Amino acid sequence: MQDTWATIEQLVAWLDEHSSDSAEMACLLRVLKISEEAGEVAEAVIGATGANPRKGESHTGTTSRTSSATSSPPAWSP
Repeated sequence: MQDTWATIEQLVAWLDEHSSDSAEMACLLRVLKISEEAGEVAEAVIGATGANPRKGESHTGTTSRTSSATSSPPAWSP
């Protein structure tokens, strides 16, 4: 678990170094981006389970996994 947090700290440092936004704006944009990605995964899961009666099954299990698996962090080098 410590390796995970070390990686997160490196990513945050890299993002901070390469951002021209204020600290407050950078934080806001990062939270919004995480929310956007979570929303895309939720949409895929709802579509795969047919939980929305108006749309029915609009995604497959493969689409749901692909949606969550293809969200990748920005390219960076430690």
